[in-house]
Amino acid sequence: MDEYRLASITLAEAGFCGGDPRRTAEMPVDLAVDVLAFLQFRAEQQETIEQLNKPKGT
Repeated sequence: MDEYRLASITLAEAGFCGGDPRRTAEMPVDLAVDVLAFLQFRAEQQETIEQLNKPKGT
């Protein structure tokens, strides 16, 4: 699967364009790139929060 198709599916999975990967493929490129960067940021943020809240000694 190429990166373009993966990006469309990722955006659709996140609920953009009604979850339709064909419609997310039609999004303006700059918007799609910004949203993908934001989704990556949120995933990293969530992982950091989980690590910070992990009980000590594990």
